[in-house]
Order: sequence, then C-alpha cells, then structure tokens
Amino acid sequence: MSGRHDGADLHQLGKTVRDARRKKRVTLVELAKASGVSKSVLSQVERGTTNPTLAYRSGRCPERGTGR
Repeated sequence: MSGRHDGADLHQLGKTVRDARRKKRVTLVELAKASGVSKSVLSQVERGTTNPTLAYRSGRCPERGTGR
C-alpha cells in the first residue's frame, strides 16, 4: 500500500466514522471532547475533505496541544 488516498477513500472513511458515531448517538461535540480532536477537524474527516492522520500530524488539532 502506497499510503496515498484518493477522494473516494477519504469519503468512505468519513462515512464510516459518521455512521458509527450516529449509531452510538454521539454528537460531534461529545466526540471532540472525548477524543481531544476539534469538532471542525472531525467534521472535515466525516465529509471526506481531510485525512485524519495528516490533520493530526499537521497541527490542526489544537486540543492536543499542537495547534497554531
């Protein structure tokens, strides 16, 4: 595996995350608090517009002490 993701992969990952969250009846705010990842990044992941690993590593998660 090359480590590269196309838009379809990210979209499917986001759908899987969103479906699991909704099945457990957890809001984005609750998941953000529990995970330490911002609501905005979680929303981007669920929409398939960002790779969760890259978002975390690039400093886009201020709650983890890596924000800009």
